[in-house]
Amino acid sequence: MLSSESPVPTLLGELKLAHSNLLRAIADLDRITSGPPPEEDALASARLAVSRTSLARRLLWGRILARLAPVARGRDEADLRLIQDCDIQLLKATVNHVAAWKPADAIERWRTYAAGESHVLQKLAGIVALEKSLLYPMLEARAPASADAA
Repeated sequence: MLSSESPVPTLLGELKLAHSNLLRAIADLDRITSGPPPEEDALASARLAVSRTSLARRLLWGRILARLAPVARGRDEADLRLIQDCDIQLLKATVNHVAAWKPADAIERWRTYAAGESHVLQKLAGIVALEKSLLYPMLEARAPASADAA
């Protein structure tokens, strides 16, 4: 039985919103990196939006993991470990990428930066897809039948 903290339907709704926000930020940064070098402020702002929405998703994932891990068995337990492993690898990749590319350096070497950024954005979108395919059903299965799962 899950505790009364953060009802499952609320977590599912929060996750859907976090995914929507992150995908929007990814699309905005992807649009910028697909074109000519932007103004430094525009690039920094778009990168910050991705970082903030990614952090919000990661913090929510931590809450979801804390809720589900104690009761997960079998396939669900394996799926939670898979998401956790993927998230750790994603965190390492994004931290290394952001640390390597200050906005001014990115604009100076735009094509190289944009290719690397595209790869990172694909990984971010990939974790969203993984969570949608594994966490949504897991959370839906644990939601009360009468609850609106957003």
